[in-house]
Amino acid sequence: MLPNVSVIPFLAKDVESWLALMSTSFFVKDEWHFWYPFPGGLQKLAATPSEGNYFGDKPERSTDILFPYLQLMAQHIACESVMFFARGIDNDFHSLAASLGKLKLIFGSAAIRRSEVRRFVETEIEYILMVCRSMFDLLQELIQTVMGCVVSNDVKRTKRQKQLPKSFAKMVEKENRALTGEEIQKAYDLQPPIAQWYAEQAEFFLEIRRIRNRLVHSGESPTKSMFVIPDRGFAISLDRNPFGALYSWPKGCEAPNELVPLRPVIARIVWSTLRSFNSFAVVFRKTIQLPSEIAPGLNYFMRGYNNIEILELQDIVDRALWDVDQANLENANATIAATARASS
Repeated sequence: MLPNVSVIPFLAKDVESWLALMSTSFFVKDEWHFWYPFPGGLQKLAATPSEGNYFGDKPERSTDILFPYLQLMAQHIACESVMFFARGIDNDFHSLAASLGKLKLIFGSAAIRRSEVRRFVETEIEYILMVCRSMFDLLQELIQTVMGCVVSNDVKRTKRQKQLPKSFAKMVEKENRALTGEEIQKAYDLQPPIAQWYAEQAEFFLEIRRIRNRLVHSGESPTKSMFVIPDRGFAISLDRNPFGALYSWPKGCEAPNELVPLRPVIARIVWSTLRSFNSFAVVFRKTIQLPSEIAPGLNYFMRGYNNIEILELQDIVDRALWDVDQANLENANATIAATARASS
């Protein structure tokens, strides 16, 4: 815990001594309150976060996001021993949003300037896959630590609790086969809901690991069958792409020659990763007796420059949206034509 943390009036008076404070920014009753850790202790400053997380009684902007996972961490289980993993995952949330935003910028360049962008798209997809894959291992190390940090209050269960592996793959797979919830529960003496949560993430995790390994270790390009349709978006061949197991494109989204949008499957990868984290928080909260909230009555919001990219994910997945959806097609065509005239 930070020194002289008692100067922050929004924190619980009897907060557990081992809990760490994930943010010193607060938005309460329409006012910002911010404390900075100077060498002599916390001092209040007049400041507003541009990117970062904060406690609040409501979001200050409509794009500030309340993630169940971040709420669980900040309010209940952010002990010092997990802060490295927690901050790494938090940074990955922001990085994934930035990558989705970059894909928009790349398509804009391709549509307007007719420039070659395949390498840009390829490296961005590889980055997204690697980040999503590594986030599961960060989460696993966090869970491994938290099970000793929080569950240790239950002495009887701690004695029976087997040490969890650091690798997420080792939790959900054995001899190239995904484990069932019962098998995971028996192997590690986990509470059944948590063991079942692991089993439910296995299929998605193993698939993104397989795709990531093919791209990184075999040199296969995720964009080898990618095309740019200027008034629609990045397209891939329906029957020749590495993502078929992750997404089923509805017939209505197809362009001629069986081309389908790349955007929904990338959105599905990110959305499913974030959903795994949030579902873990829901299961953990229902299963484990948690310490009281560190900031009672407040939520914990994520603020970022590219949060809109995360807020759009489920709609993109559900509706199989192109980079330019039909509702904005006429405006996009007009913008492309005007830009072309201006540069000619």
